[in-house]
Amino acid sequence: MSGKILMFIASEKGYTALKRLITQKNTDKVGAVVTFEEIDVDLSWDSNIKEECKKNNIPFYLWKDAKDKLIEIIQRNNFICAITISWKFLLPMEMNNYLQYPLIVFHDSLLPKYRGFAPAPTAIMCGETNIGVTAIFANEQIDEGDIVVQKSVRVPETMYIGDIITVQANICADILDEIIKKLECGNLIGVPQNESEATYSIWRNKDDCRVDWNKSNKEIYNFIRAVGSPYPGAFTYLNNDKIYIIKAECVSRELNFAIRDAGKIWRIKDNEPEVICGEGILKIVSATYENGDMVHFNRVRCRLQ
Repeated sequence: MSGKILMFIASEKGYTALKRLITQKNTDKVGAVVTFEEIDVDLSWDSNIKEECKKNNIPFYLWKDAKDKLIEIIQRNNFICAITISWKFLLPMEMNNYLQYPLIVFHDSLLPKYRGFAPAPTAIMCGETNIGVTAIFANEQIDEGDIVVQKSVRVPETMYIGDIITVQANICADILDEIIKKLECGNLIGVPQNESEATYSIWRNKDDCRVDWNKSNKEIYNFIRAVGSPYPGAFTYLNNDKIYIIKAECVSRELNFAIRDAGKIWRIKDNEPEVICGEGILKIVSATYENGDMVHFNRVRCRLQ
């Protein structure tokens, strides 16, 4: 493989892929790394990425410093291609004029499903048990490029987003390994997506993390799994106090309520309230207040809103 890779990376996924290259002594394949500080997450990985680059003599840029001179950086280096992992900023397609291969984007779904924003949380909310990552050649349309490599894995329905991200991080590292091998063989090609199977995922923010108790217990359970740490977390209100639901379980036994008042607590056992949902009952296993203190449920006559 003649030439090097320009990496635009962030989060645990980008760090894991970089760390794999370093462990396998493939740092000679990396021409430079660009990252940024994440917001609205428990931990930003930019300092970890910077430290690994520093220890291994890999040129490093923060996006705020590189974005206005990106083409210049590419022109003066022997980059064969550029890849993005957990990247959130628009990159100019002009950069492809200076690369042997088009920009490669890692997307956190099994494309063509869940094109767009927050694909992994959306997939969990939709009840998917197979999750994965797809590397595509970028084009002008959102996540519609040809597929270079795609890998999937089955995850248990009890797994929350934090652990799923770790699974996807290792998939990203596997995909990068495969891309490097394809580059070395000179056979990096893409396969068109099946447009008839395309679905889309919209962006999410903190306001979208409020629990809707009118939904079914299974939908709410998957929602809690999907937006937990490192994301802001599923929240509701208890006696006007905002609380975050950390862990929950679907109650297997259904009760035929004459009037179904979603959000009301049915009973409390061992500090674990069972809450009536639009369909079914959800047990809250653990919850915290905004300051991090654990919520102790001691009154049945409460409605979560």
